[in-house]
Amino acid sequence: MDFHIKPYEGLGNIALGMTKETIQHMFGEKTKDFKRGNESVPSDFIKEFLLFVYYSDNGYCNAIELCEPTNTYFKGKNVIGVPYNWVKSFVEQHDANLECNEYGFTSLKFGFGVYVHDLDEGDEPVNSVIVFEKGYYDGLNLN
Repeated sequence: MDFHIKPYEGLGNIALGMTKETIQHMFGEKTKDFKRGNESVPSDFIKEFLLFVYYSDNGYCNAIELCEPTNTYFKGKNVIGVPYNWVKSFVEQHDANLECNEYGFTSLKFGFGVYVHDLDEGDEPVNSVIVFEKGYYDGLNLN
């Protein structure tokens, strides 16, 4: 299945702002409550799509993360499972102000970020993409 990034709106047919119940209804038995590490962020994991859906305290979707090998597109180009340097260069053509760190980058202009598990040379493939609502990273230092 292919997923298309809709800046500050959602990913594929999952919209930011949807309730946990609506998303669980969309995927039926495929959803599973999930907690990453020690985080207490409410979330669901849909194994079939390697998809994480994160919720705010009030139960509304505020971020969606997809892991490789799922195809995830930004402006018609796949940005997951392909070399990080290529993705960064492509996205920089549309957003010159990327927030970069040792794990990838975040585009606050388009409301998404990419993660590379072991970013070293830059030719490593992007492992996951997160799409988030406005304000999701407010107060956090992304560098």
